[in-house]
Amino acid sequence: MLNYIKLLKDGEYKFYDDLKKLKNIRCYPILVVTDETLKSIGFNQLFNFYFREKLMEIDELNSVKIKDLTIIHIDDFLFHTENLKKLDSHIEAYHNYISQVDSIDSMISFSYYLDNILFDGISRISRMKRKNFDKFLKDSLLPKE
Repeated sequence: MLNYIKLLKDGEYKFYDDLKKLKNIRCYPILVVTDETLKSIGFNQLFNFYFREKLMEIDELNSVKIKDLTIIHIDDFLFHTENLKKLDSHIEAYHNYISQVDSIDSMISFSYYLDNILFDGISRISRMKRKNFDKFLKDSLLPKE
């Protein structure tokens, strides 16, 4: 990820993208994971801390606008497909939220934010069960009443 940012800053992708306005580019570094433990409290902040340290070695002047690293579990894409059309705005809202709250609340994962704060506290498991239950009822021979 850092190598891609360095190459972008150095203009190595000019053949692919017209990067005349490098200062207007916003990068949203996303680490897509399958391991549930990486959704544990504080992991996103820990990874982001080390990411920012390494980023300063590459781009001291912040010539490219790099947003905070976000760890996203692959299940979030599966369970929230219809709600993640504007992923960049959800990521911005997540990082704004964790920067404004105190103590342990500032260490929640993006998954927790989606399930419990952004989408009305309805967990993805209950949403899936409800969706599957509605589908089951629709296709069943049970009476509608």
